[in-house]
Amino acid sequence: MSLSSEDASLCERCKLLSFDDLAIGGQKVVDEDGSLRLSFKDTKTEVRPEYDEGYQDLHDYTLIRVGWLLDDILPDMPNLSHSSQLGCAFCSALHRELKEELVQDMRYYTIHDGPLTLIVYLSLVEKGVEGLLVEGTFNQEKGRYGVVQTFFPIEAAPRTDPAFDNCEKWIGAEPARETSYLGPKNISEMRRLLESCTKSCHPWEPSSFLPTRLIDIGIDSSAVPRLIFSSDIRQCEQAKYAALSYCWGTAEDAKTQFKTERGSLERRYENLPYELMTSAINDTIALTRAIGLRYVWVDAICIVQDDTDDWLRDSSQMNLVYRHAFVAFCGLNSNSCHESLLQRAPTIKVLFQSNIRQNINGHYLVRLRPRSGDWVDRKRLDYWCKWRERAWTFQEEELYSRLLLFGSSKMHFHCGTSEWSEGQDNITRSHSSKTLDHITGINQSKMSASNLYDTWLFRVHDYCGRSLTLEKDRLPAISGLACMIW
Repeated sequence: MSLSSEDASLCERCKLLSFDDLAIGGQKVVDEDGSLRLSFKDTKTEVRPEYDEGYQDLHDYTLIRVGWLLDDILPDMPNLSHSSQLGCAFCSALHRELKEELVQDMRYYTIHDGPLTLIVYLSLVEKGVEGLLVEGTFNQEKGRYGVVQTFFPIEAAPRTDPAFDNCEKWIGAEPARETSYLGPKNISEMRRLLESCTKSCHPWEPSSFLPTRLIDIGIDSSAVPRLIFSSDIRQCEQAKYAALSYCWGTAEDAKTQFKTERGSLERRYENLPYELMTSAINDTIALTRAIGLRYVWVDAICIVQDDTDDWLRDSSQMNLVYRHAFVAFCGLNSNSCHESLLQRAPTIKVLFQSNIRQNINGHYLVRLRPRSGDWVDRKRLDYWCKWRERAWTFQEEELYSRLLLFGSSKMHFHCGTSEWSEGQDNITRSHSSKTLDHITGINQSKMSASNLYDTWLFRVHDYCGRSLTLEKDRLPAISGLACMIW
């Protein structure tokens, strides 16, 4: 879907997303800094748990209804489908999202044909409006009700008319994102995060290990990337390199992936034409250049794919490749090597007029976020993220030192001890732990071997449920991590 906030249209029902702050119980409050904002502190709200049959540690939504309601029929949802076909951007995104949600839910229980009632709520947080929660209820067997939810973040657009106050502060939504992840503000943020990490929690030191080959992107934007032997890098040069963690996609995607084979190896040493590289690799080179690095490792290019000896040697070193990479890039919203890593979900513009303060007038943006594409506010990877379902990405996720993740609505940073999501002012302490942290704990006598063994069993259970294009890769895809433990 290529709609932007400027050209997206809404049906009559979806125009109700422009909520009436007075009618739903809002009131004016004064913050400590003297600014006025919308509050629902004395309003009767509803609380809903976040439903996800596959994940337990979830949060509660605080909700207020906004008047949007639709009765439909499972499984095809003809009313929602009809509105989508007529061009409503929100109905189209909702229809697609609900179909994906229901397919996933069918892994846990049977969903019968029959009535589906959809209601839209405004989801609230302490500072204001968080987003729109759409909740659907339907009948299950034995008189039970099933629930399906999907969430769309709200972003506050900046003031465009000086005659009106900025509604960004009034509704308390997060500021609108830069259109491109490679915009100047985001590039500056990436560099700040990496610098902060190397100064405070993960100092970078040159390593004796380098992958067999790296991509040299050159020292300026006019340089043409080429494949090099790492041994050719001058010893006096501090060879920081980035690495790409991504999904190749289907077997057909893998066949058409831009890669190095014995017949093309010599040409790869001469140049890597941009017009031949897939979107994921082009984005990776752009990111590497943006953060000021010269070298990057991408498996499809740096490993000779049809040379068994080369493939076995380098795939067995995958743990070292990601462990010693200065940073790894991950496209949460990319399911194929032919898809961009840096693709934000589109937004729709919803007009807003406050009835509590008449001079608050403008619009906010609803991010049409796909289910499979983000790191959500609970600081965990979205459970259904395709990147996290792939076997090859398992040890990459476990072994990185620093990780920049690009979701469908936000950019994120994680380094094992700290994390940050776009919109946050400061880096926060991470409460998650990786296998690498446990191994380090063993080496520093901070953890017993039995605890490490329990961790390994848990990780293997997760790994066994992940998918592969070629099942013969099941052991190679985890061998590097296994070597570190055993």
